[in-house]
Amino acid sequence: MVIHHGQFRRSARLTVLHIFSGDLWAGAEVMIFHLLSELKSSKSLDVLAICLNEGVLADKLRSIGLELYVIPEDKYSVLGLLRLSNSMLEGRTINVIHSHRYKEHLLGLFLSMKLGMGRLVATMHGLSELSEKRSRWDRFKTSCIHNAILKHRFERVVAVSHNIKKTLIEEYGFPSEAVEVIHNGIPLPFETTDNRISDRHVLHVGSVGRMVAVKGFVLFLEIAACILRQDVNVVFSILGDGPLKNELNEKAKELRVADRVNFLPPVLDSGPFYNSIDIYLNTSFHEGIPLSILEAMAYMRPIVAPSVGGIPEIVDHEVTGILLGGRDPQQYADACLMLLRAPILREKMGEAGRRTVAARFSSAQMAANYQKLYEG
Repeated sequence: MVIHHGQFRRSARLTVLHIFSGDLWAGAEVMIFHLLSELKSSKSLDVLAICLNEGVLADKLRSIGLELYVIPEDKYSVLGLLRLSNSMLEGRTINVIHSHRYKEHLLGLFLSMKLGMGRLVATMHGLSELSEKRSRWDRFKTSCIHNAILKHRFERVVAVSHNIKKTLIEEYGFPSEAVEVIHNGIPLPFETTDNRISDRHVLHVGSVGRMVAVKGFVLFLEIAACILRQDVNVVFSILGDGPLKNELNEKAKELRVADRVNFLPPVLDSGPFYNSIDIYLNTSFHEGIPLSILEAMAYMRPIVAPSVGGIPEIVDHEVTGILLGGRDPQQYADACLMLLRAPILREKMGEAGRRTVAARFSSAQMAANYQKLYEG
């Protein structure tokens, strides 16, 4: 089944094809939506996309009138995806094929070969893309094949952080000239409530993310337990869903914090959540450029987070938040308590965070950087 939206347009403008899964509505998918929303308004680009799943991303792209083709990956093999994609693009000149994640990189490569056209660009949204959750041997084979394809067949690999670029070069042997850093961005302005909330009796510490191992939410619960031993006028929330939700609920009960921790279902508009919190707490083992931190900063909330991955490229220690080494829950609790008891400092950090996002991490700037790459 192929769902076709929009008509082919013949144009002298540069035509860019994006390929992505769209099975979730998480960080990478939100970034793709922001990017394509900005690129669609470009006067020198024609943008179209192949999505491998129906879902929130496909629906939102339809809503902005993007030329979109959905081929459900659960119904077709890779060869079937290639055949249908090639059929849809027959007679169309594609100048750039931009893929996101492993299977999509393969499809982009095969399409480029089949069509005999299209410079190849890939975005690495995180280091987890270098392997899959399978056996050690399968992960090794996947990583080797994946890296070989990206290194030898793609013109550019975009890393969303300098940390990812460094890893690709030093650990995976990518040539430095083939890897370009383009930070993720979010649209501005955001509607935000006053962040001077010192008169609130109960303060709120929150986080946003998929409930998966890399997000380290067990540490979030341990931090909550440490804070509640010293200050009972605090509540905690995690906005998201995922395979570890039940396990995290059980852990909250084990730590005796279940009555103070809310597990909230994901929503399309997370603005009210950010406006409800006093501190944004990230506990990930690794991050690329997490959109949730950018969003919290845009809503003028101070950040407490580990100094891992691309987070130090966003959060300026003791200016827009607190960065910590290690995973000692008491250390994180102390940082949170310090901010909870210092409303003027929270306000100052929140305002600095919003200025940072506006100056360096807007979706318009992200799109301009990608367009420059396409045209280079």
